[in-house]
Amino acid sequence: MNKSTSKRLFAGQILSSLALIWIAFFITASVYAPGEALAQGKVKPEWRDMPDYYPDGFDGWGKIDRISDTEIVVDDRLLLFSSFVKFSTPVIRDASIASFSKGEEVGYILNSDKELTSLWLIKINQ
Repeated sequence: MNKSTSKRLFAGQILSSLALIWIAFFITASVYAPGEALAQGKVKPEWRDMPDYYPDGFDGWGKIDRISDTEIVVDDRLLLFSSFVKFSTPVIRDASIASFSKGEEVGYILNSDKELTSLWLIKINQ
């Protein structure tokens, strides 16, 4: 094997390694749904003026893709409602599911079973 062939093999190994690192990063980044914190803590969009009765943070937030009586899809993430789900908006503390529609920005809280226990309207769809 000559020097030129050896350099090409080495360059190919480096490119393969870089490609694997990039793929690993992409897979790791895609595990987290949009609107979710990478840390264990809650997230709260602080730039929004929210009522005092809103929680200090959310388990996730995003735009409603679809909503029904038993489940909601927020930023392509399917979430099942718990048996005792609560709904709130900036103007109605104890709202109903009818207060929410596709395209609106929401924050949500999950229980230990990853069921949605409360849904909070962040921004009214305009």
